[in-house]
Amino acid sequence: MYRGITLSPAVSKLFEHVLIELYEDQLGSDHLQFGFKKEHECVHALFTFKETTNYFVSKGGKVFCAFLDDSKASDKVMRRGLLVKLLKKNISLSFVQILRNWYIKLNASVLWNDIKNYMDGFFQFSVV
Repeated sequence: MYRGITLSPAVSKLFEHVLIELYEDQLGSDHLQFGFKKEHECVHALFTFKETTNYFVSKGGKVFCAFLDDSKASDKVMRRGLLVKLLKKNISLSFVQILRNWYIKLNASVLWNDIKNYMDGFFQFSVV
């Protein structure tokens, strides 16, 4: 079984960086979010997790954890639902329309064992 992906070409990356520059003030996230965020790495999340766990355990408390493996999450994103959520967060309509047009026109074809498959794509390793 294979998973179809598309890798963003250089022009797409440039376009995404321009979008982020234009709409950066609207694209904030929670201060507790570590992933997919400037100047936040896995090390920061692990340090916070370890220190928080140590604190509660040292006070005699219990710590319960849940972990999410999002390695294939981009394949399962409901794009229309994502766009609706962006609108509900008062993200600029023009930005949402740009993303909508971007995703509608994104597709890929894969040739595997002489069978050609066409599919809607989703940029993995995308900036936006």
